Amino acid sequence: MSQYLSHRSPSSSSRDINKYRAWASFVKLPIVRKTFGIIEGAHPSIFKGIGQDFAEFGQYQPGDNIKNIDWKATAKTGALVLKQFQADSNTNLSFILDSGREMVTRSSSGERKIDVVRTVCNTFGYLSSMRYDAVGVLAGDQDKIMVERAKLSFVEVSDMLNKVEKISTVNAPNRSFSKVLVYANEHFNKRTFIVLVFDETTAFHVQAQFINLIRKLKARHDVFAVSIQTLNPFKPELPKSNGLIIDIKNRQHLPAFFRTTQIESTTKKNIQMNRKKLAFELQRAGVPHISTSGSKDFFKKLTRIMTRREVAKL
Repeated sequence: MSQYLSHRSPSSSSRDINKYRAWASFVKLPIVRKTFGIIEGAHPSIFKGIGQDFAEFGQYQPGDNIKNIDWKATAKTGALVLKQFQADSNTNLSFILDSGREMVTRSSSGERKIDVVRTVCNTFGYLSSMRYDAVGVLAGDQDKIMVERAKLSFVEVSDMLNKVEKISTVNAPNRSFSKVLVYANEHFNKRTFIVLVFDETTAFHVQAQFINLIRKLKARHDVFAVSIQTLNPFKPELPKSNGLIIDIKNRQHLPAFFRTTQIESTTKKNIQMNRKKLAFELQRAGVPHISTSGSKDFFKKLTRIMTRREVAKL
């Protein structure tokens, strides 16, 4: 699917720590502590994973460790039953980010996708920095991989995100998120909490490979995924001034006469079908996931997750 870029001035992405401080104060302290349970070593993780303490029985999923199969329970039920353990949380938080020219295109809220990436990372980064947890960033495109080593402060995290934004421009190479995931699987040896943030269309074309790479990460790390919904460029209600929307890959304008109700409807159905398929595959892989239209929607959905007893699929 082609990605489209609007010539309107970019949506402002807040770099103000007060925004995240206000959000954290809005969410009740016990809920914030539950989030710290994901990213702080002193607390057990709210994710199921590799650990010492038994949590519950669950259904075996492809990619799970066969050593954790409870054969007695399997014999009784006739289906593979897996012992799940409370995962030992790690003090490290790693962001694995989609980058490249596609990230300056618009999310379905109208924001630049790179601005939504910044909001997601700043939110988790702020919560982590409050407890002095180390934060690192991995990003890249077809030409390069960018690795920023773990930092401790919110300001340092923002500086790392500035570097990601600099490699996500109109003139940047095309993205290659699968390449970044391969690098993570090869180099992330110490167990860590990983937040994946990516444009949903990056998974639409190579979904099988994409999910397999995430499964490999999930086998050794706690993984949380945030996919950014893409703007449907064929909406007739979009302004039809010449040159407003261009195809990010070939730099050609999208003619206004293509933006009809029929084409918009067909494109919408295709996006929704692929979005549901991606959500289903991530759920099967056991990866908690937020599909977000933009920054406000992300805050709303993350808050909803945090107020539940355990991380749930939205």
